[in-house]
Amino acid sequence: MTPPTSHDSYLDSCDREPLAFIGQIQPQGYLIILRHETLSILQVSENIHHLTDIAHVSMVGRNISAFFSLSFQNWLDQLIQDPENLPFQTPFYQEIKGKTYEVIAHLKEALLFIELTPLHANEGSVLERKLLTQTIEKIHRSTRLPQLTATTAQELKKLTGYDRVMIYRFDEEWNGEVIEEAREPHLSPYAGLRYPASDIPPKAREIYRTSWVRLIGNTTLEQVPIYPNLNPLTHQSTDLTTVTLRAVSPIHIEYLHNMGVGASMSIAITINDKLWGLIACHHGEARWVSHEVRRACVLVGQVFSGHMTMILSKQALEEKGDIQLIRANLHQQVTHSKNLVKALTESKHSLLDLMECKGAAIRMESRWHTLGLTPSEDELNTLLTWIPEQLDEGFWVTDSLGTSLNQTLTHPHVGLLAIEISRRAEEYIFWFKPEQVMEVSWGGKPEKIAVQTETGLRLHPRKSFAKWTEVVRGRSTSWRPFEIQAARELRENIISTIIQDFSEQKALNLALKNAISDLQTFSYSVSHDLRAPLRNIDGFAEILLEEYQHILDADGKELLEAVSDSAKKMNTLIDDILVYARIGQVDILHNPIKLRSLIDDVIEQETRFLKQDKVEIEIQPLPLVHGDRTLLRQLFVNLISNALKYSRLEQPSSLTIGGEDKGEYAQIFVKDNGIGLDEGLQEKVFQLFTRLVPEDAFEGTGVGLAIAHRIIEKHRGEIWVESQAGKGATFVFTLPHHYYGDV
Repeated sequence: MTPPTSHDSYLDSCDREPLAFIGQIQPQGYLIILRHETLSILQVSENIHHLTDIAHVSMVGRNISAFFSLSFQNWLDQLIQDPENLPFQTPFYQEIKGKTYEVIAHLKEALLFIELTPLHANEGSVLERKLLTQTIEKIHRSTRLPQLTATTAQELKKLTGYDRVMIYRFDEEWNGEVIEEAREPHLSPYAGLRYPASDIPPKAREIYRTSWVRLIGNTTLEQVPIYPNLNPLTHQSTDLTTVTLRAVSPIHIEYLHNMGVGASMSIAITINDKLWGLIACHHGEARWVSHEVRRACVLVGQVFSGHMTMILSKQALEEKGDIQLIRANLHQQVTHSKNLVKALTESKHSLLDLMECKGAAIRMESRWHTLGLTPSEDELNTLLTWIPEQLDEGFWVTDSLGTSLNQTLTHPHVGLLAIEISRRAEEYIFWFKPEQVMEVSWGGKPEKIAVQTETGLRLHPRKSFAKWTEVVRGRSTSWRPFEIQAARELRENIISTIIQDFSEQKALNLALKNAISDLQTFSYSVSHDLRAPLRNIDGFAEILLEEYQHILDADGKELLEAVSDSAKKMNTLIDDILVYARIGQVDILHNPIKLRSLIDDVIEQETRFLKQDKVEIEIQPLPLVHGDRTLLRQLFVNLISNALKYSRLEQPSSLTIGGEDKGEYAQIFVKDNGIGLDEGLQEKVFQLFTRLVPEDAFEGTGVGLAIAHRIIEKHRGEIWVESQAGKGATFVFTLPHHYYGDV
């Protein structure tokens, strides 16, 4: 969430400040920079004469041993001999002019940094170890994030003595939010307030990766320069990243003044080596805590970070476990379904179950299929032309679509998560979230003001930190990391299933090609080699019945009639097989067809052929369809004759035909009141040579509905039956208005 700003062209001035190479220290202490190998002094803070009574200029180039006690030198020698233990050193305490100074050392490349700060018992110099132990124990007992943050803020306030301790969390754009605080009663609450990313610029955040704690002891005193300004070894400014006394940016000092802060300490909170937030401590007066207390605070920060990582990971695993189970179920549905869209939209789990969202859209075979609340089809088509350039490895996500498109949206669906299935086929899945209007409270109006000075424009932080509220529009709630991961994995699942289906389809196509070739050979053989003998058998049977019926008894006549009937059935079967074989080789003529005249002609033919007069026929309105007229006539012949045949025992039998236009396709049905069939047999009814009733009850070859299925398949449509035993059957099929090639 980006806050409003002023003078955008100058907002990076904080970034340009040399925070680590500032060349100054805070006035609470003293700094000596040595050459590691020789312990000769390379640089010193210009206030060093307060300790040594020797001008800073005169100290440069001399050995450190000339200015400090033998015990100090021994301590330093031990540190140098074991540099790996420098981060865990026990400070040296040096008496100088009646004051006790805490001395710590840092080694960075060829440089050894010595820091000296006076001890003041009333300013956080003494560590209460029992309190530290209790703090860590309470952190470990916390099971939820609110409990953890509240405990840590309260216990660190006791441990350090600061007036206010805040748990400060960064968002995706590095704006901060105070999610918990412990404070003195007279202070105004900051909990719930947000602060813009510019308050803690990138360079400052980067320093927390190597230095866990940042201490500012007094915001009212002037900084002390280091002499000489450039390091004699490198001829460049010295990197003071690890120096506790490192000076503070003037803009940040002004920022703290405006907040009424006299001293501060910040402790890094990291998750997976990424800065998650800070523990920010503020005090109304000057305050400097000892190295021992600082090290305890770092330990608390590290324990807090580790325990929070565990809590958030456990929470994420619980949420992720639920969503991964849904994703796995969607994968199963896709794997076991012949229709990808139905598997994702009409099964036990749908795409909406995978996300906390209000709508989803699937683009497959040049058609949109939507669930829930989505943009209109025109708006989806606009996204379709724009989204390919945004994708990164087939994926893209935003919680502010209008900002991404750089335009004002005409719909409220501002959160978008998109995955690409096939760019060439323009096949995608989109999830949508609605706008979430929010009131966001900032700690002061989040802006910096540019002021003209003698050296040019200079940024100044805001003067007021009173609560300032803005209404944020055009954004949805954020997509959660495990939702994004689930979407990526679902994309991989779908693509792998499509590839597997393609391989299987390729093998099936080859087998089908061989089968068709064999069937063509068989059809030719049937056509030329079987028809003549069958005609002879039928003819001879009729001759015998006519010429010798006077000498044949009843059994003989029945046998000859059975021979004749069998020959006729065989001829019919051969005709049906030839029709089925020819359909696979026919090139479709895709033309607009008005069905009424075609259906009337078929009904007249079939009722006359089947000698069924008492049939109640209802022809409902029919849409215009597109297809091959010859094949569609064969389709209706098979479906109507099938309906009349299986309803002939009803008095009266009924036949209803109708349909409607569904936009991209027409849907037609043929309904009867016949014997029906069990639900478990509905898929088998379209298989070749399948007969689901006794042959002596209803004639047939088991090929007619297979022919109907093949015709619809040729038209790239679908056909199915809706039926129950004893309650008739309704055959439903679809015919696309646009033909995309043969199958």
